[in-house]
Formats: sequence, structure tokens, C-alpha cells
Amino acid sequence: MIELYYSVMNAIFGPLLALGPALAELIIALFLSFSGSLFYRYAADYAKLRYIGKRLQELKKKKPTEETYDEIVSLMKQRFKLIMKPMLLNTGLILLFIPWMAHAFPGAVVSFGGIELNWILWYIVISVPATLIFRRIMGL
Repeated sequence: MIELYYSVMNAIFGPLLALGPALAELIIALFLSFSGSLFYRYAADYAKLRYIGKRLQELKKKKPTEETYDEIVSLMKQRFKLIMKPMLLNTGLILLFIPWMAHAFPGAVVSFGGIELNWILWYIVISVPATLIFRRIMGL
């Protein structure tokens, strides 16, 4: 079963490996970051999320009462429900790639001034800023 998984992933993304591990993983990480940003863009109701964020800030400025506390808890529950679907989609996509990336990129992928980064560290170095940039561009 695992061999079938590796062979399918290699058939789809294997040609990228010819570019070298650093560039191949860069492209894959950018693809995953962009896909994850699209999930958040289209699977979450951002009008509601913005409203909830503004309302929470308003409530934090008020004097704490039982009523404001209840509203804050209710808004936080709503926000959690709104971001759960895109978060699960994004997590599923990333989990699909992790075993293959560990298999495809053994050892150090890139070296910076004597510091060698394995595939997971290189993925983090790429994906965190890329995701921030993609979300900024999409207005998220």
C-alpha cells in the first residue's frame, strides 16, 4: 500500500526532483502554501470572521460583565467553527505530502553558511513566509 502511495506521488511530483532537492521542495512548499491560502479564502466566511474580530475588540474595551463574557465566549465559538473547515482541509493536504517528502528528501536539502537544513526545516523556512505573503495578497 505504501509503495503505491510513493509511486503515485513520484509519478506526479517526481519530475520536480530533477531540479534538485532545494528547488523541488521550494516549489512544493509554495504550492502547499498557496493551496492552503485558497482553502482559507474560499472555505471560510471572511465577512463573518471580520465582524467577529471587530466585535471582540469592542467587547474587550467594555467593562467586563457576565453578559459581555457570555458574548465573547459565543463569538469565539463561532470563529472556531468558521476556521475549522479550511484548517482541516489544509492539514489533510499537508499530511498527504509529509510521508512522501520524508521519503523523497533524505538528508540535508540546503546549506546556509555551514548550517544544513533537512527537508522539514527547509519546508518551514519557505512555507511560513510564503503563507503570510499569499494571505496578505488575498486580503485574509
